[in-house]
Amino acid sequence: MQLVEHKVYGKGKVIKKRYGGFELYIEFEDGILRWVRRDEVRFLVEKPLITKYKPSRLILSEEQFMAREIIEALRLGIVPQGYVEKFTFGRSKELKQIKDWLNESSEGTLVVIGEYGSGKSHLLEYMYSMALKDNWAVSIVEIGRNENPFHKPYQVYQQIVKNFKFPWNGKIYDFRHFIRRIVNDKKSPLLESHIYFRRLIQLLKTSGWSYYSPDEELVWEWFEGEYDWFKPRLYKVGTAANIYCYILNGISWSSREILGLKGLLLLFDESENISEVDYKYQFEKGRNFVMGLILLSNNIQSLLEEQINDELIGFETNLRYCGYPSNNPIRFAWKLPSHLKVVFAFTPDWKYERNMIHLEMLKEDILEIMLEKIITFYKDAYNINIDKTISKKLFSKLPKDNIRLFIKGSVEALDLIRFHPNKSVEELLK
Repeated sequence: MQLVEHKVYGKGKVIKKRYGGFELYIEFEDGILRWVRRDEVRFLVEKPLITKYKPSRLILSEEQFMAREIIEALRLGIVPQGYVEKFTFGRSKELKQIKDWLNESSEGTLVVIGEYGSGKSHLLEYMYSMALKDNWAVSIVEIGRNENPFHKPYQVYQQIVKNFKFPWNGKIYDFRHFIRRIVNDKKSPLLESHIYFRRLIQLLKTSGWSYYSPDEELVWEWFEGEYDWFKPRLYKVGTAANIYCYILNGISWSSREILGLKGLLLLFDESENISEVDYKYQFEKGRNFVMGLILLSNNIQSLLEEQINDELIGFETNLRYCGYPSNNPIRFAWKLPSHLKVVFAFTPDWKYERNMIHLEMLKEDILEIMLEKIITFYKDAYNINIDKTISKKLFSKLPKDNIRLFIKGSVEALDLIRFHPNKSVEELLK
């Protein structure tokens, strides 16, 4: 067995080779199988010639390391995903609404409205963590003007796949593990009518059997939207929203009906960027994708059967279709109920009246509690003492109209206090 090390993916073992050994199929320590070029790795011997030095004691205790990890994230104005529940304050009403919506509501779409810095991203991270614990498949996507804009549905789909997680037997797995479980399940024939899943199952079950069969990595690259190695194609055009909604419907439906999860939850952060485009056609294509996801999550029956005019516009939904196949375009939905839930984080200029959470800025008493929590972790991280008189003075100097700036400012101010112990808070925070 050949052991190798990749500068990005870490250590792994070579499973097979192709193209005369130019590319290696490697199982990395994270469990992911990847094709990489031979010149991208260095070969290792199975036993190291020199034993690595092992310190006799840990430099930081486990508690101190955790506190440092939290503080370094807070320094950027964000909360580490594993600790998001420890840093959620003053949102009990909103959290109850989210839990009710996930578990009971017939509404498939939830919109979180709030000004910049009001905590929308943090609330989405909380939903992500909560949904995984509650047996949902989840993916979170950050929408940007240039990265993953809604008018490029193939990029959004790629990110959904990349960030996809689902719980299974107490552990969290990725998209490929999810698909493998579906393909190998006795219920997989239920996907026969889904043209993309039918082709995927066929390709995965035949890959690697003979010289002429497809390499499994090429199959993954096709279904994950990277390259069009196989047909039916995953088009990289803004009008292909129907194709990606159709595929996501297959994924969300399978999560419930085949694997027994509660469904698929998609979280779109910074979704206000739908309106930040250079051209009108980009806004129209982005809105088309968003509306397709909203209607799919709300199980609108016309998505399955509506008539489409010569301009490829649906008579009932007014959605635009990509003309594949030309005689009968793929619909936005494959099977309903979709078992899909969708959350969008918007600024107040994008209205959705049906199901909405409006985030207000946190009140000062809640911010004081948050600061005390930050100070507690800071003291644990650096073994320093900060008395309550300093924390009160510090609170009076911090910005209170933006939660992210409040968090960043708290850590930066504590750094100044630590580095300049002989100066007063007033001097340091002029």
